[in-house]
Amino acid sequence: MVSLPEELQAREAAARQRVEELQAEAVELAVRLEKAQADLSRLEIARETVAQVLAELSAAENAPQARGAPEPKEAPVPHGIGVMAVPPWREGLVAGVLPDVYRDIVEIVADATGPLQAKQIVPRIGLEATTAKIEGTRGKLKASGGAGLAGRGHAGPVHPGPP
Repeated sequence: MVSLPEELQAREAAARQRVEELQAEAVELAVRLEKAQADLSRLEIARETVAQVLAELSAAENAPQARGAPEPKEAPVPHGIGVMAVPPWREGLVAGVLPDVYRDIVEIVADATGPLQAKQIVPRIGLEATTAKIEGTRGKLKASGGAGLAGRGHAGPVHPGPP
């Protein structure tokens, strides 16, 4: 049979261990809470900044009309929000609808005698063969392939023509 002081000592040790575990959890939760609060703060600032920019753009677009200024003769240049660089594939799509860099890539692939990899295309469009430029070109190749202008049925080299 266990004596009362020994039982109390064992329970005290168990309670102390539980307190230490809970304190460690509290520290971990405090760190996670601080990170979550920082993420929330960044998102709030981003939302406020976007709202401010959109309001300024809207005010700038409406300001000439309110003052009675003549309409601009040229179409306004899109400011990058919601702009599609490469249209989705459809019958009759030609490389002429693409931005210049995409058009250059499609022309290089079309002129090739065989399949090409992105690292072979990068120097031909006048870029330095760094990992960043190769990956950017690979993304443009995928977009051009999605537009049906360069064939890429699977990972690997790009073939001229639709997939």
